[in-house]
Amino acid sequence: AGPAGGGYGVRRALAAAPDAGGAAAALASLRGKAGRLDEAAGVARDVLAGGPGNVVAALVLAKCARRSGAGADGLDHLARVDGDAQPADARAAIAFERGAILDRLGRYDDAFDAYLAANGFNHAHWRAKATDRDVYVDEIARLEAAFTADWVAGWSPPVPEESPPPLFLIGFPRSGTTLLDQML
Repeated sequence: AGPAGGGYGVRRALAAAPDAGGAAAALASLRGKAGRLDEAAGVARDVLAGGPGNVVAALVLAKCARRSGAGADGLDHLARVDGDAQPADARAAIAFERGAILDRLGRYDDAFDAYLAANGFNHAHWRAKATDRDVYVDEIARLEAAFTADWVAGWSPPVPEESPPPLFLIGFPRSGTTLLDQML
């Protein structure tokens, strides 16, 4: 994250490839996490206008709708994603957000069912990673292929921060460092 609310690397990726739906969805996610819901929703809508299947963008819109009190709209955004075509971790994220929205709407039985489904997807996802060594090997191969010398050579130096250097709070458990961190 760089200046002006983070997302510097994502903004550079978008400048290089404006049609990169994944980078734009990541920017929408960053904006949502920063509480900038209107910006997040706008970017996510733009991503989905280019192709309705982006799970991250749909999740951002659903979360923004939930956080702004429009849970029914959030459910609509999630319903537009073909969850069956997604990997288990994406299906879990969709189901967890569906559960959060249903809970907020007071539909507790439906929320419970959504959370059960989400946990089932997570279980399947992590079980596969834990038992299928090919999943891990394939992930390493994918990362290795992405990190080429040409790609790294194209990186720009980090943007200098205008903030003071970090302060590290070191202590023992239950010594008050977390409280001091929150107060600062």
